[in-house]
Amino acid sequence: MVNLKTSYLGLELKNPLVVSSGPLTDDVDSVAKLEASGASAVVMRSIFEEQIRSDVSDMYTALEGDTSMAALEYLRADLPGQLGPERYLDKISAMRQRVKIPIIASVNCVTASNWVSYAKKIEHAGADALELNLYHMPVAPSDTSDRVEARRLKLVKDVISEVKLPVSVKLSSHYTSLLSFARMLETAGVSGLVFFNRFLLTDVNTDDESLYFAPNYSTSKVLHSQLRWTAAVRDWVRCSIAVSGGAFTQAVIW
Repeated sequence: MVNLKTSYLGLELKNPLVVSSGPLTDDVDSVAKLEASGASAVVMRSIFEEQIRSDVSDMYTALEGDTSMAALEYLRADLPGQLGPERYLDKISAMRQRVKIPIIASVNCVTASNWVSYAKKIEHAGADALELNLYHMPVAPSDTSDRVEARRLKLVKDVISEVKLPVSVKLSSHYTSLLSFARMLETAGVSGLVFFNRFLLTDVNTDDESLYFAPNYSTSKVLHSQLRWTAAVRDWVRCSIAVSGGAFTQAVIW
């Protein structure tokens, strides 16, 4: 029997097939099926700071005008920071009890303090590693490439200094010098790099002029860029490199 064992982020894997974040890794039963089908590890769906705050916005609205002291205490406690991550942490715990393969949590935040806070909670919940998804578009005219990279390096260093988990960073290809930034991340202490994340797309519903999230599914066509950059970076860093994107395109029969 062919031996496909490998290592990623210092984790021993039975093969190189790690299921990337998405709907299949967002459900405990689904992750169990992935393990049974031969997956060596899973990356959970990212938890976004913006999403967390959106999830509790309805609660804020419901409490408006409420004179209940209990309601006021909830507001003072900062609901997004305290209640938002709990469902994600519960899911990590449930997966950890259900499967034996490594579970890699994924987090995306904008506020520096929240990165560290979420990372600590994820570690305590039982994740085997943490992927930091640097998914943020710098649209301020004053943001130079040096400032953007320095800000993100600080976030990464802050997390690494507070957790014992191996940490990987999921990057976009939109850096002035991707190779240089990759080397800076390795120097900062990351255990791995993931090429690449894809920005969430929005579109306009012309019937009611509303915005909605448009599907942005990857196909095998995206692999060219990932593989090209993997080859370019491989000889310059010692940390793990993972390629993320569509590896399969279903044939269409007309």
